[in-house]
Amino acid sequence: MQKLVALGALVVLLTGCAIGRTANYRGALPLSVSRVDGHPSVVVAVQDQRPDVLNGRKWDTYVGTQRSIAGVPWNMRTASGRPLASEIGEDITAGLVSAGFNAHQLSVTPQQGDDDVLVGARSLSPGSKIYHFRITEWCNDIWFIPTLSYCIELMVKDASGAMRARKSACGKQDLGSDKPGFENLAKALATILDSLINANEVNSALRNGIAETSPNI
Repeated sequence: MQKLVALGALVVLLTGCAIGRTANYRGALPLSVSRVDGHPSVVVAVQDQRPDVLNGRKWDTYVGTQRSIAGVPWNMRTASGRPLASEIGEDITAGLVSAGFNAHQLSVTPQQGDDDVLVGARSLSPGSKIYHFRITEWCNDIWFIPTLSYCIELMVKDASGAMRARKSACGKQDLGSDKPGFENLAKALATILDSLINANEVNSALRNGIAETSPNI
């Protein structure tokens, strides 16, 4: 009996409270999207193209790792159990609608190509510009100092599929050691998305259709 108690204590020590952790991104924070006039129509397509999702090593609900006190890693997933790209797409669409856009969310799978996105966008909202977001890295690591590694690209295309603007945001953020970091994940996401949607070249492409590109930030 004493051996079983000791074994149980060891398991708790090693795993801590890391089992079953989730992160909620859906509607957690409003985006600070610049308001527009005329209610321009856009289709929002967020695509998860993280290598581990594409090769099947991780589910599309995976958002990162939480570690026990001893450093034992446990996968984290979205709180809703829905794909990360879908939750981010909902946040973006809601932010655009609040800013005066006529925005529609298009669900896309990690394996779909650009032509598939274009066909889906035309069917959902003919004539609309397309905000195609690609997530190639998104992984929070929750331990003593929580961090977030990310890389998201925004491609703005017209109804014909021609590229009008391109902007990327990639980096690694310290989420702060004073809190577990869960609430800070949503704040970090909102900041990253704001930097893409409010970029000068993106706003210019929306207004006049001039093709512009920008390096990563």
